[in-house]
Amino acid sequence: MREGWRKVRVSDVAQVIGGGTPKTFHGPYWDGGIPWITPKDLSDRPALYTAEGSRSITEAGVKGSGAQWLPAGTVLLSTRAPIGYVTIAARPLTTNQGFKSLVLADGQLPEYWYYLLSGSTEYLRSRAPGSTFPELSKRAVGALEFALPPVQEQRRIVDLMSHVDSLRAALSEEAARLFSALCAFRDSIWDVPQRVPLSRYCRVDGGLVDPTGEGQRDRPHVGTDRIASGTGDLIGVQSVSEDGVTSGKFEFSERHVVYSKIRPNLMKVAMPTFSGLCSADAYPLLPAPGVPRRWLQQLLLTTEFTTLAVSQSGRTKMPKINQPALMGLMVPDIADGAREEQAVVLDALDALRVGLGKERDALDRQRAALLGSLLTGDHEIPSSYDEFIRDEGAA
Repeated sequence: MREGWRKVRVSDVAQVIGGGTPKTFHGPYWDGGIPWITPKDLSDRPALYTAEGSRSITEAGVKGSGAQWLPAGTVLLSTRAPIGYVTIAARPLTTNQGFKSLVLADGQLPEYWYYLLSGSTEYLRSRAPGSTFPELSKRAVGALEFALPPVQEQRRIVDLMSHVDSLRAALSEEAARLFSALCAFRDSIWDVPQRVPLSRYCRVDGGLVDPTGEGQRDRPHVGTDRIASGTGDLIGVQSVSEDGVTSGKFEFSERHVVYSKIRPNLMKVAMPTFSGLCSADAYPLLPAPGVPRRWLQQLLLTTEFTTLAVSQSGRTKMPKINQPALMGLMVPDIADGAREEQAVVLDALDALRVGLGKERDALDRQRAALLGSLLTGDHEIPSSYDEFIRDEGAA
């Protein structure tokens, strides 16, 4: 531990307070304007500061449950399902039992504790008993030990990390705007009135193959759970053997578009850059001559196409569109040249989207490394940084 740092327990510098949930179906407890935060609120809207959740309760709801008023500046820490979400109360509010919140003593910086706790997820999880539903108790949170730097160094760390987070937020906003532009452009494909069956543009290619056969076990396997909704990005693809695949699968190559026929409302349409096997819950679609693969993928991701596919899906528990219904869906009749032009724009927009995503991922990795080195004292921000903070405050 560096000179000037001190080791503390959470209970030395904060009062740990739990939360609670009023009776769900007791009307007088709900919708009273008192903010009531759950871990899901932080999952949906992660932020340094939080002022409200998706639901509110009444004063009677507070009194009739384990929920407790928490002052502004309280550090909210989720301690189950999952462990490690952190935010700061921007106003007086309450939480459910998924939190153990820290009402800090005078002189403690809530923002520093935000970064400290959010950068200590593995440590927090290691202190939670239970393998199925691990949870940090109030006592366990109070017993957590951390090394704290002097307050001025804490301020430097908070200022530097807030600038990194501002850059990350700007990248996220730009990525969101770009994705909106991509969605708007691909949806405009439907602006023409003429329609043709989807079979004009592609066909389901090939039959099922045995994944346990010779040469198949090391090939990539694309399950529908590996296809990101709305974008078609492939996430964490593993081999046939790693996924433990034994039943028949479709074969695909870099010429195909892989369309998930299960729950078409999820909009899972991939454009792989490799060959392999895909789930039998997906169709490998081979574009017709003159149909750009990117154009076909983006057509299948449009809002209008998804609406049509959902309307033709059978079964209620697990909707699925069969091959004849899929190929019979009526889609825009776009001339060859127009398809090529649209594909060029769609390729460019998607490449920009992917590029921004890679920038954000790289920044996330750099942020994690920087925060870790600052919290352990491996890296020290020089005192000259204080001038930068003062100049910024004056501006």
